[in-house]
Amino acid sequence: MPVSKLNDSPGTGQHGHSPTSKNPTCVPNSWNTVEDCSPEDPAAKINLYIENRTNILKNNHWLTNSEIHSEQMILKRHFPFVNGLRDPAIKGSLMVPTNSEFVQIITTGLHWVCLSTIKASTTGSVRTFHSMYQNPNSTAIEHAHGMLMHAGDEVTIINDHVQSGWQ
Repeated sequence: MPVSKLNDSPGTGQHGHSPTSKNPTCVPNSWNTVEDCSPEDPAAKINLYIENRTNILKNNHWLTNSEIHSEQMILKRHFPFVNGLRDPAIKGSLMVPTNSEFVQIITTGLHWVCLSTIKASTTGSVRTFHSMYQNPNSTAIEHAHGMLMHAGDEVTIINDHVQSGWQ
C-alpha cells in the first residue's frame, strides 16, 4: 500500500515540503495516500487526513465515500481477482457489469450496504449485507442489477441481515 513519504530535512516546511513547493512530497496533515485508485485514471489518488483516521476509528460513526473507497482500493490490491471494490459514489450508467464474483460497498442515501455474489446460492443472485433490518431499497437493487452481468430473465436479491462481518 503506498504511503505518503515524509522528508523532514532542514530547510523544508512542515511535512517535508517548502511552503512554496508546487510538488510537495505529501499533503499537510496527511495520514495516508492511496494511489492508482481509479482504473480509468491511474494517476488518481485519495489523500486521507488525520481527521479521516480519527473518524475511521470511531465506533458507530458514519464513514465518508473517500474513507470507504480508499479501503476498497486496499482490499482490491490484496484480492485482485475479486471484481467490484470500486468508488461507492459510482451509480447508474457508470457502473461496470461483471460476469464473475464481486464485492461492492455502496451508499443507499442514509446507509452503507455491501453487495456481493460470493457464496450466492445461484447464478443471477446478489447478496446484500446491511445492519438495518429492512429490505434493500431501490438504490441497492438498481446497483445490484447494474453490476451483475446475467443473461437470465430474473435477478434474485438475497437479503442478509448482519450487524458486522460475513456470516
